Amino acid sequence: MINKIFHPFEFAICGYSGSGKTYLIKKLLQRLSSDYHIGFVKHDAHCFEIDREGKDSSNLFDAKFNNLNMDFVLVEGYKTTEAPKLVVLGDGDCKIDIINDFRQGKLKNVLGFIGVENHCPFTSSLPYFQRDNIEQIVQFILTYLKNQTEKIPVYGLILAGGLSKRMGQDKGALNYHGQPQTHYCFDMLSQLCHETFISCREEQKDLPHLKDLPQIHDSFPVNGPLGGILSAMEQKPGAWLVVACDLPYLDVKNLNKLIRGRNHFKTATCFTNQEKGWLEPLCTIYEPKAFSRFLQFFSFGYHCPRKMLMNSSVKSIIPDNQDIIINANRPEDYGQVTGRI
Repeated sequence: MINKIFHPFEFAICGYSGSGKTYLIKKLLQRLSSDYHIGFVKHDAHCFEIDREGKDSSNLFDAKFNNLNMDFVLVEGYKTTEAPKLVVLGDGDCKIDIINDFRQGKLKNVLGFIGVENHCPFTSSLPYFQRDNIEQIVQFILTYLKNQTEKIPVYGLILAGGLSKRMGQDKGALNYHGQPQTHYCFDMLSQLCHETFISCREEQKDLPHLKDLPQIHDSFPVNGPLGGILSAMEQKPGAWLVVACDLPYLDVKNLNKLIRGRNHFKTATCFTNQEKGWLEPLCTIYEPKAFSRFLQFFSFGYHCPRKMLMNSSVKSIIPDNQDIIINANRPEDYGQVTGRI
């Protein structure tokens, strides 16, 4: 979406004062809130103060939000921005004025109209909805937003920049499947992603198990996997399927399950470690808004990706085999894995 004001996924409901747009948004939020985390923003050209208790804007106040943790945002107003929008026609003078604005090209990215009549009161090729048909309006908004999410490319990232101190040798160079683990992971993710990259430190770029693979070097002053994830998301905005190179049992079948179960509106889609009861941050699809969410946590001194997942709107999936999220960090782990494989 272009000209995002508050959130990667936002949809505006516009119209002049008195057109009924606030009441309509209240109804839309009531319908959507059982399935989604919805944010709400109200625009006012003057000094806006929240309405008195009992008024529609007052009832919407609880939907004011931390926009980084919302699935998407409904915006009231902002008629002249590029945000996708439905225009509420209202009645009387406000209807005449808004129609004139549209005809004069003052309204940008209009996708349809909402009015009191059963049919659009003027000639237009755009969709028209009667204002009480909430279900039709909801489905139109959801279809539009879901179509936008499907345009986002999914990149693959293999985290291979660790020091491997516990293993005593580079974990990305270990051979579990007849080739270095970085090559094995690269082949898997390349089947599923738009492009795939190795995340590593610049001084690693010429190592035998890395030099022939496309790389993204750490550019953020953050130790650990967070630095690699942020560096990739900054270089190529999009969604990222991130896996650690120390997951020897990882397979395409379970990665496909993660992709099929992906919820584009969430901050991330990840596997659940049932034994430990936590989310696995290093076998996860991070959506574009995760970049800002990570930065927010980093600003408060949190460097652990799991911490962000635990405090964000995410979708968790149980893998078919819990072994696929077992890490091999020590020599004895390597011996056990090679014995099984």
